[in-house]
Amino acid sequence: QQQQLQAPSIQQASLVGNAVYEQNGEISTRSMADTDLVYEECAVAAAYIEAEADDKLDDVLYSTTPRIDAPKVDPLHEHLAEACREEESSEHDSYSSLMHSPPQMATKPQQIPLSRTTSLSTDDQEVYNDTLKLFMVGAPGVGKSTLVRKLRHKSPHKKGRRCTSDRMSVSVHDWTAAVGIEQQQTVPTTSNSTTAMLKDDNRKVRFSVWDINEGITSGTHPATQSVFFSSDSMYVLVWDMAWYNQKTHRQRSRGYYSEDSSDDDDDQDDYVLEESNRQADLALETDIQERVLKWVDQIASTCSNCAVLPVANIPEGMDEFEAQRRCSMMQALLMQHVQGNTKSPKLVGDDVVLQIRVNSDGDELEEAVLSAIRQEQTLFSHVGSPVPRAVVEVLNTARRLKKEEGHRVVLVEQIVVEVGLPLEEVTEALRFLSNVGELLYFGGGSKSKLLSQYVVLSHKWLVSALSCILRNDLKRELADVRLFMNMQGEYGGKQYIEDDVSRTLLKGCNNFNKGSNSHCPILSSSDAAMLWAERDFMRAAANRTAEINPNTESDSMFKYLEELLVFSGILLPLNVPTETKEQRVFFVPSLVPQATPEIEQNVWTYKSNESYLTTLCHSWLLRDGAPSNMMESITVSLIEDLYEFAKCVRPAPKAIHRAKTYPMDASRSDVSSTQEETIESIKIRQVMCWDSSFLVTIGYIYQNSKTGEYRESTAEVYVALVDQASNQCVASSAMHGGMKRLIVCGKGQIGHHGRKLWKGGYGLVLDSIKASMANLAMVNVDRQVVCPDCLAQSHPSMASTWSWDDVRAENERGYSSVVCMRGHRIETNLVCGTCKSRDEPNGIHHSIAPRVPVSSLSGSVVVVALWDEDSQSIQQVGSGFVVDRKQGLIVTAAHTLFDMRKGKHFGRAYHGLKNAKALIGVIPTIDGTAAVFRYSAEIVAHDVSNMDACVLRIVSKFEHDVSCDGDECGHEPEILFKDNASALEGEDLQQLKLTKRFVLEEAIRVLGFNQGGEGLLQEGSHVNRYIDVARGYVCKTYKPLPDDSSDSSLSSGQMELLTKNAYIPREEIVAMCPTINGHSGGPCVNGEGRVIGIVSRADSTDSQRCYLVPSSELKKLVAKAKKGCLQSR
Repeated sequence: QQQQLQAPSIQQASLVGNAVYEQNGEISTRSMADTDLVYEECAVAAAYIEAEADDKLDDVLYSTTPRIDAPKVDPLHEHLAEACREEESSEHDSYSSLMHSPPQMATKPQQIPLSRTTSLSTDDQEVYNDTLKLFMVGAPGVGKSTLVRKLRHKSPHKKGRRCTSDRMSVSVHDWTAAVGIEQQQTVPTTSNSTTAMLKDDNRKVRFSVWDINEGITSGTHPATQSVFFSSDSMYVLVWDMAWYNQKTHRQRSRGYYSEDSSDDDDDQDDYVLEESNRQADLALETDIQERVLKWVDQIASTCSNCAVLPVANIPEGMDEFEAQRRCSMMQALLMQHVQGNTKSPKLVGDDVVLQIRVNSDGDELEEAVLSAIRQEQTLFSHVGSPVPRAVVEVLNTARRLKKEEGHRVVLVEQIVVEVGLPLEEVTEALRFLSNVGELLYFGGGSKSKLLSQYVVLSHKWLVSALSCILRNDLKRELADVRLFMNMQGEYGGKQYIEDDVSRTLLKGCNNFNKGSNSHCPILSSSDAAMLWAERDFMRAAANRTAEINPNTESDSMFKYLEELLVFSGILLPLNVPTETKEQRVFFVPSLVPQATPEIEQNVWTYKSNESYLTTLCHSWLLRDGAPSNMMESITVSLIEDLYEFAKCVRPAPKAIHRAKTYPMDASRSDVSSTQEETIESIKIRQVMCWDSSFLVTIGYIYQNSKTGEYRESTAEVYVALVDQASNQCVASSAMHGGMKRLIVCGKGQIGHHGRKLWKGGYGLVLDSIKASMANLAMVNVDRQVVCPDCLAQSHPSMASTWSWDDVRAENERGYSSVVCMRGHRIETNLVCGTCKSRDEPNGIHHSIAPRVPVSSLSGSVVVVALWDEDSQSIQQVGSGFVVDRKQGLIVTAAHTLFDMRKGKHFGRAYHGLKNAKALIGVIPTIDGTAAVFRYSAEIVAHDVSNMDACVLRIVSKFEHDVSCDGDECGHEPEILFKDNASALEGEDLQQLKLTKRFVLEEAIRVLGFNQGGEGLLQEGSHVNRYIDVARGYVCKTYKPLPDDSSDSSLSSGQMELLTKNAYIPREEIVAMCPTINGHSGGPCVNGEGRVIGIVSRADSTDSQRCYLVPSSELKKLVAKAKKGCLQSR
């Protein structure tokens, strides 16, 4: 029969087939050049050859099936058409012996696969579908491209093009294999046609293999790949066994015994080994959930009538036992995940999970794919089924528009006009062709009407359009393109302005925290259109579609792309008010980086080096795990609510005094009275997004009612979805595998029951997440409150929790505190956010009178002033007390005499004054009402980096006491006491004793000299020499852990450099006691008159709260001073 083929094109097609066969099936430009033929000529020739004529030739011709990107057809195919017409008109034509079958099959129509059909196909030919779309999906770096090469029988070790940029790419390959499934064929008889199932083991199926490479960091989100997903397809889900995740590696038993070991050691080793392996299993389970199950959910939400073939790509070096263990866990989680979910795709494969070694030849994968098709014929019934004539015509028209006219995207109505068929038939044909990979069509069903108006003929064009948006430097690109487009008058004079959401949420960090920028991928519809309009190929495609239909707007194609990205989940709309009705703002989850353990460790810590700060934490315990889109939904809601929160108050004033990191930055207002402040503005200072966490820094701007000065207090709110193995997980000991915990943490000022923290954004975030959790309609979820003291003093995994319902009920009943399992007593108002007003009683009232009255203690309390000889004036005023009357030692606050502001001048004595000294004022024993300045003193001991305290020694005495504001001190002669102990003994000084013993809620009194101004006298206008007393109680103690650090990622050397020029207290006592400016350094005594500490500062938020340097620290300093005095003698 082959000798009877007289047409030159058939002979030339055979030459092409031989050339292709010699090159191992690789269709190349060289093989076409050797024979002067193109793809379509080969296809036309193959269409007129019976499959039974020559199997080998049929195989070769089939491998030359035209692809979408084939070169333009040479006019030589006209010769073939003429030969075909001559054959139909002459029964003695040289083709008759080939085209006419034996008598018993004379009425059987000629069958042509859809992939071979051309515009020359006739109506008497039956076209059947021979193509199945096959997707290779999985996380980046799992080896998908290598498996594709194995399927196509290419060298698996051949290095393909590695993605070295952020730009994504899509590779579409053809793979042909004999499946041997039953095909639906129409068998004509003399009267009518019937459809029967005929089995042909040699029938070949063409697989359109789609391999999507995401780039280095962008595109790891499943939605990026899902834009190319389609129904009636097979998905090969590849997993690399998490072999490169060191946390998933189990430890093996030592298996040896040493003479030094004991039974107790063995028991301890067994426990440590079992606990370590348990953590490794949890890490492996998390990896499967994030890199396997998330893809199953994405396929289920995008497509229907699909099959998933899970593949475990076993790396080199993994033994059989470990591979089987990991595959078994993957299989169990997959089966559990899809069980009972009617929307989940069907898992195919004999063992559910196919295990493939990386060094294998790929035969296992090929057999598994073909076996799945044979077993799931009902799932892939469209393979081998007859194709309506409308599908053939639409396909040929689409090929012609792409090859001959250069279209990449066309209007559906253009194809309707070209083929002359009803719109319903054309759209049905487009959906079918999209499912087999010939083109991309997203219309039909209940989808947006705009998606039904366009057809994408080139997947590479769509990839290029996505690459304009999905880029990691989106923020910089938007700024550059916006500047360029606004400078160009050729684009219609349109001005591109940044959307208000980005300005509000992403611009607040300027000049606030240098070196740190917000990262939250937000994109407006106008910005997306701007990025597309800036590209020549995008403008050309938009203009061409507009020319075909004058009723189509020039930006209609851009709106189509925007709607497509929204439909695919690449863009998530934000429900926020915009400048115009057409304008929309989106969150782009594909550009959100992954929250690695290193990032989590660097961006958040539950600890704080400041006792005036606290960390609150509420959590939702998800006992059945979390849905894959949970964090995206929460992030979108948070962005919407934060934007509305920031816009609901008036803009922030220009002159703002921001709250400092360290409280000693203010020189004269460390202890000051603060009145009730009202919120003036909210400023979003920083927003950082990751795939499983969210961090926002919020500035709470208020006006001081006393000074009129605008101040800003900042609060940090951190939201994260964690599992038991995470270092950020709280109370992880109460969790088991499969559970998740959503933690919502806030760090801010503790004053007034955390009023600034709650009102400054933490309450808003909790309400937003509460609404998001209600919308997700999750079951088996417990809301809990975490003990703040546990978070501050121990590892978060060991923190105690309360049920939110229980704590709220206790608060509503009027109970002021709750106690955790570790004995910490926490105020319910603090953890519930129920801040009471100033008019209500604050704290506990003690009716028991102290044993030692104030009159017995006042003689030991002194005024401490910083005298400047050059200006002949007092610069600073504080309080103190005599701790050793024999040696004339006085304890006071260090910030009265030292520069405690963070920076290069930190720790300068006498605030850098070159000619200064300390003045000491005492209450005379006779007529002891007002203190007088009697002595001068020098600094003998201090440790300003760790305690706000110093020890002074009296060195001289004025000949006459100085009253008033001490202006005469510079003119009064002095009598030296230095090295004259007997002279000091004659002064009859009174001293107070130190004690380290105190208990919580113990009644205290603070003695000092108020310099805050009273009556008509303003603060700082004079020196007050009259002692007063403030009463309160001990609230809590603060002592950082030895390994505590606000940034645990810093080395010891870095921490030393960071804290070298800053005040970091080792220990403090927190007291509920109203202190006033001038009380700094004043003694805080118990009922017995013993000093438990001195006043360091008041809370900048709550004037009822103050912080004390404990006597345990003071004793060290006094001992150091006494030792120095003895050595000087």
